[in-house]
Amino acid sequence: MKNILAVGCVLIHEKKILLSKRRKPPNQDMWTIPGGKVHAGESLFVAAKREAQEELGIDCEALEVCHVFELEFLEQKLRYIIVDIHMRYNGDAIRLNSEASAFGWFCKSELNNGAIDNESKQLALKMLS
Repeated sequence: MKNILAVGCVLIHEKKILLSKRRKPPNQDMWTIPGGKVHAGESLFVAAKREAQEELGIDCEALEVCHVFELEFLEQKLRYIIVDIHMRYNGDAIRLNSEASAFGWFCKSELNNGAIDNESKQLALKMLS
C-alpha cells in the first residue's frame, strides 16, 4: 500500500468553518476541509500555507496541528495520512482554483448536511465547540 502525506487547511471565521466542495476523488462532490498533498522536502506548515494559496487564493499563517487521520482506498492500494492544520484567516476574499466547485462557511447547526464528509464534520464540530 502506498502512503500519501497530505494537509488540510482549517479556517475558522465568525464561529464558522470553511469547507470546499471537491470536484475530484477522493470525496468527489462532498464538502471537505480544503487541502492537498505535501511535496517532498516540504514541512507540514509550509504545505498548508501553499495549499491555502493554491486552492483558496489566500495567504494564511499556520498555527497548530489540530487533527490527524487516515483514509484508505484498498482497491487503489492507497492510504492518505492527513494532518489538519489550524490556520489564521486574514479576511481575504476566497478565490477557488479548479479543484473545488464551491466553498462555504458552515456554522455548527449546518453540519448535518449529508454532503459533508464525516472526518470534516467531526473536525468541524470539535473546532466550533
